[in-house]
Amino acid sequence: MFINTSIFKKLIKEAYNAYMLMVGATEYEYFISNGAWIICVNKDDFTKKEKAAVIELTGELPDIGQAFKAGKDAPNQYEISKTVIRDIWGGDLQTVNVMCQ
Repeated sequence: MFINTSIFKKLIKEAYNAYMLMVGATEYEYFISNGAWIICVNKDDFTKKEKAAVIELTGELPDIGQAFKAGKDAPNQYEISKTVIRDIWGGDLQTVNVMCQ
């Protein structure tokens, strides 16, 4: 998978400034979203540059099964991952795994 790092950084920074950046992890994927778009990428394909961009804004990456919402001037708010995924997809964790693969 190819991610244009400069566009990726711009997207996540805009989401972060609007307190809409959502980051989550399953066993095999990371998902990053602002509620209107979602990027789902296999962990092996998520490069150090993209990881660094997320960590630069949020301070961390979630562990397996975790998800959080992050924004400027606010602490990360951890969510139950299925709730965040359900809000984004209108489905459950299995739906996201199928759609991400």
